[in-house]
Amino acid sequence: MINESVRWVINIFSVLLGLGIVYTTARIIIVFVSPNTDNKITLYFISRDINKNFGFLLKEGYTVTDLKYIPHHYGGWHFQLDSPDKKLSIILDQQERVLLAFGKDKTDKRYQIFLEAMIYYLTKENVFVGVSHYSNTSHRSQRFKNIAKLIKAYIGQIKNYQYDNFEIMKNELSNFQEKYVSLLIQESEKQRS
Repeated sequence: MINESVRWVINIFSVLLGLGIVYTTARIIIVFVSPNTDNKITLYFISRDINKNFGFLLKEGYTVTDLKYIPHHYGGWHFQLDSPDKKLSIILDQQERVLLAFGKDKTDKRYQIFLEAMIYYLTKENVFVGVSHYSNTSHRSQRFKNIAKLIKAYIGQIKNYQYDNFEIMKNELSNFQEKYVSLLIQESEKQRS
């Protein structure tokens, strides 16, 4: 009986390994033959992960804009979730921290703040989401899951802040962002020592 069980485990493992090798080989061939097709396949999987993790925002009328994938070490995925009224954008980039952009001019730094800094601000410095929150999440679907969890917990407060007093408080928020970044640097230095 043990030999039969071991044989089944080995057979299942062999089949899975074989499928993995076939899939990897096919993706490598696609990359060389048609890089554009590989990019489309990757964008499909990114879109699937967006729908799975940020579906609660999509149901509220948020739209995915500026979705792209750059197959380079310093590239990766990038997309933006825009609120129905276009006054709030949540910008996600593989190489950057999640950014909230308020108002009409999304490029003006005074109207931008990291999601984590906004949470720290809204909770009156009681919730610090630091470097350690992302340190073990290099896989895209896990990272999306963690980001979505943060957004889901605080999106109501962020929307209320946006409507209530963002224009008045934008300079205060900009200063708070600098304070938050210095705390991130301190946390990183502690982890290294």
